[in-house]
Amino acid sequence: MPGICVAELRKALGDELTAPRFIEMVHGRAYRFIAQVTTTTASDSALRMSSAARGPVPILVGRQAELDQLRS
Repeated sequence: MPGICVAELRKALGDELTAPRFIEMVHGRAYRFIAQVTTTTASDSALRMSSAARGPVPILVGRQAELDQLRS
């Protein structure tokens, strides 16, 4: 099943198996995220405004603690 989920992630990201930019397979082991990660100092309100321009934000029920952790 993990391969199916990774394939869906690759499709959503526009990543290719033969020339990965985001997800790399470690043969016989697992997958790893290989893209460079950067951080931002944008405020929550600025993030909400930029998200609003892209469309409605999905509602996640029962994940408030996880969302708070991601924001911090």
